[in-house]
Amino acid sequence: MSVYTNIANNFTIYVGSVFFIVGILGNIINACIFYKNHRNPSTLLLFVASCFNFIDVFIGILTRLMSAGLNIDVAANSLGWCKARYFLIQFCALTSFSTLCYATIDQYFITSQSETLRRLSKISNVRRVLCILILFWILYSIPLALFSSLTQLSDGRTVCVFSIDLGYIRFASYFGLPVVWGIAPISILIIFGILTYRNISLLRNARNRDEAHRHLTSMILLHIIFIVFGTLPYAFYYTYSAITLFTAKTTDRKDLETCISNIVAVILYCPNSCAFLVYYVASATYQKQVKKFLHIPDRATQIAPVPSATIEPNTRPTI
Repeated sequence: MSVYTNIANNFTIYVGSVFFIVGILGNIINACIFYKNHRNPSTLLLFVASCFNFIDVFIGILTRLMSAGLNIDVAANSLGWCKARYFLIQFCALTSFSTLCYATIDQYFITSQSETLRRLSKISNVRRVLCILILFWILYSIPLALFSSLTQLSDGRTVCVFSIDLGYIRFASYFGLPVVWGIAPISILIIFGILTYRNISLLRNARNRDEAHRHLTSMILLHIIFIVFGTLPYAFYYTYSAITLFTAKTTDRKDLETCISNIVAVILYCPNSCAFLVYYVASATYQKQVKKFLHIPDRATQIAPVPSATIEPNTRPTI
């Protein structure tokens, strides 16, 4: 095992384990809480994103942990799972990203001073867009399943890889990985995040928006920062990979690039895994909802009132 492989495996095991535990438990709590208020457009989007985050974290990180820690490649034992794994990971991750992008756009609508834009934030519009997004990413991810196959290496091991299709490799290298996974969602989140922040700053009276909407906006804006920093390494690496796609490389350089590829792939799960922690930090209202859901008594309600001292009248006769 090379030094680079050892670094990538250790990073996957230790960091991936944290992401897996936090992501599974956190997204379950998120989904349960957001489902109670799913008639709100932004809350419905966060509920759907939490569901897809759970599937993405469970399948994506668990299989990586089994491969890095136990040397068990589940996808190599079944052609059906080989195709399904790549399909599900891409479909769930991109659906979650696009849903969060739309949630940011919806916050821009809600905080706008234009009545026309505010009317665009409707639960019926959200449901239509969600159906379109889910259908689009299903169709977009089908080629990934079609071009995945089991291949036997020279050392006798069987691995799940992409079939050699030059057209799809060019598409994925120059557009799919750097643009769809990186540049496009980052640009949307940054642009509409800034516009939403500007709308909030322009509001003369913050009471025009109820407290729930203010906390929801804070949660989404803070999550945008995590998504951007979690996605940037992935976008930078695969932009570099696209530029050097047909460049002759030494074995040592290939090992280094594989190591970096595995590390940035794990980092990419950070926004989906840490969403619960982000929302919990960003919103006091969400903290109360979580404590209520987990049946944790609020500390403020446990503080007993201090009894007021009574002064007894002095009945002793004065001398």
